[in-house]
Amino acid sequence: ITLTFDETVDVATLARSSFTLQDAPTATRKVTLASCLDNPPCSTTVASSTVIDLELTSDNLNDIKALEFATGGSDTYLTALFGGVYDTAFPEANALIAINDGQALAVDVYTADTRRPRVSSFSFNLETGTLRLTFNEPVTPQSVNVSAFTLHAGRSLNTSQLRLSTESVVVETTNASITVTVTLVETDIVALKADVSMFTSTDDAFLSANEAAALDMVGLATYAIEPDFALQSTALIDDTTAGVLSSFVFDFAAREILLTFTEVMD
Repeated sequence: ITLTFDETVDVATLARSSFTLQDAPTATRKVTLASCLDNPPCSTTVASSTVIDLELTSDNLNDIKALEFATGGSDTYLTALFGGVYDTAFPEANALIAINDGQALAVDVYTADTRRPRVSSFSFNLETGTLRLTFNEPVTPQSVNVSAFTLHAGRSLNTSQLRLSTESVVVETTNASITVTVTLVETDIVALKADVSMFTSTDDAFLSANEAAALDMVGLATYAIEPDFALQSTALIDDTTAGVLSSFVFDFAAREILLTFTEVMD
């Protein structure tokens, strides 16, 4: 955020928490700027004696995207508390006049988001058959293309792999989320458990993704994750449910019994 004042100010007196971005002159959605000390990396720099550049923290950016405002000039406004910064008057500096909610200042110049999202980590629960994806910024859960993801035993095309089926279901119903949970279709779960070379621990649990596996809040597509650079699972919850014989078929003529279990059996 670039703040322009009508006179020289002392950047050392600026309190970031005094400034709030919001969606309208009277806010229905808003995010107060966080301290750089609490949420590095970010910075406060002096562009000139009357202009200060504030780099937003990742948390602030993600909160704004999740709340779905500051998408253009029509929904980007700013308020400021009294004394949010002081001028350089001597011997007694003068405090910034407050900009109150209800009369928030509209943005003068707006530059759109061009940073593409990416999958930053994942975990897997073998008990429930769920894949939990974590992104570096909010995405639209409904945009997630489950079949764009492939599970691997390692960072090599020569290891076992399983491309997820389109029938797998995204659990989240919100418009925006940093985490997305996918419930795998039964055929994928059976195939995964049947292959003892993969997803037995985090050592053999990896994930790759095609480009545009998901979209962020402004429609920017995720980067691809190539198999050679597949993400390693941060956590893998084991399957602890014992298999149960659920039914059987007896064929007297063929002298066969067909047993059906609730789990993949060895």
